[in-house]
Amino acid sequence: MLLRNICDEGQVLSREFLNSEDAIFHYTRKETVIEHILGGELPHLRFGHFSGTNDPWEYRPKATTVSGFAPSGRDTMLDEAFWWVYRILQQSRFLAFCTNRYGRDGDISESGLLKPRMWAQYGENHWGVCLVLSKTDLEKSLKRDENNLQEFLKSEVTYVDPDEQRIPGLPIDARRIRNHNLYEVALQYVLDNKDVLYFRKARDFEDEREYRVVYLNKMQHPTEEVFVTIRDALKGIVFGDRFPDQYRPAIVHLVEPLKLELRRVRWQDSAYVLTSL
Repeated sequence: MLLRNICDEGQVLSREFLNSEDAIFHYTRKETVIEHILGGELPHLRFGHFSGTNDPWEYRPKATTVSGFAPSGRDTMLDEAFWWVYRILQQSRFLAFCTNRYGRDGDISESGLLKPRMWAQYGENHWGVCLVLSKTDLEKSLKRDENNLQEFLKSEVTYVDPDEQRIPGLPIDARRIRNHNLYEVALQYVLDNKDVLYFRKARDFEDEREYRVVYLNKMQHPTEEVFVTIRDALKGIVFGDRFPDQYRPAIVHLVEPLKLELRRVRWQDSAYVLTSL
């Protein structure tokens, strides 16, 4: 019922895949796909800044606290530890994807691809596109890019009420920190509290059903732009209901060497359905 007018035979974007937990969906603007995501040698996604989100829980600085003891003459160590926590969070980047919703019986109850509000808010008011990716293949690509200097944290987002969003403080005894390496202390604090710092949003956003990848910079110098190649993970592109036909040849040309499937959502019988172009 959710995915009508689709012929599954020989198709990557089959009902089985689109209804599976492996399918994730990234809504974006048509110009972004043409000029950036598919415009390079390999398709890729750029990690965004938390400061650019629409949730004050994320675009405002986190209310972290640092308390403890410092050696005589090193009263600024607690302030320095606080600054490092703030710096690490500020340099973090993220990617967001929508997922399917499932009932208690395990059957799909809501498709992450056919959500009118997501198309309106993130899919350029239905003029844009939605990238369909395999979560498994995306995580493999991210794993290849991990090293001692960077890590990718991955999880579905938990949606909570305001009184559940309190962030644990960082208690430290600066007298016991070898070589006063407060950066490592701050980094470990962020890793220990990654769920509340990176993967928690207000319950108002619960309908987004977000799966998120966070880039964590383990270096003490500024973060530059962060990208991930999605050549293996990208399975197809779906045009919005209002997608302009004049943009279609550009995307068809770009996906031809990638052999990606192209589909379109259309409004029929008071709901979105997935159709062929």
